[in-house]
Amino acid sequence: MEFLSTIPPDLAAIPFLLVMFGWLLKYTITRADKREDKLMEQIEKQSAQMDRIVDSLESLEEQVRQLKGVK
Repeated sequence: MEFLSTIPPDLAAIPFLLVMFGWLLKYTITRADKREDKLMEQIEKQSAQMDRIVDSLESLEEQVRQLKGVK
């Protein structure tokens, strides 16, 4: 126990800071993974919607061409 009494008070806080850093790192990575998953879902939804919009515009363009008599 003599060893513990020779440790300066500033160094005694290092293990606590290491634990807090580890927890914060894990928490940040977990949140980033969840955020990335949500973002990917949103991108996939938007991609599907954009495909439908493009299909509708192509259909509309074809109808306009037929009305004008241009093919």
